[in-house]
Amino acid sequence: MYTLLIMTVKADVDEPYGGYHDGWQTIGALIPIICFIVFLVPLIYPGKDAKPSGKFKETFRIGNSSAGNGVVPMEAELAKGTDQ
Repeated sequence: MYTLLIMTVKADVDEPYGGYHDGWQTIGALIPIICFIVFLVPLIYPGKDAKPSGKFKETFRIGNSSAGNGVVPMEAELAKGTDQ
């Protein structure tokens, strides 16, 4: 895969793809790189609200299931509460 990537990049550098101007080739390469950086930034610098709120576990009551799978949707929990 790496060899194919290098061969394609070399071919595009020697003669731009489809005869397009070099600027379009640069923009086409920068867009995925920028998207990857935007994806990585929150993973590296999570920010002030990085601690989990527990809302997901509270909503699905993880670990308190009588079905054995560990997940009980909130609606099932509420339905049990109205019967009592």
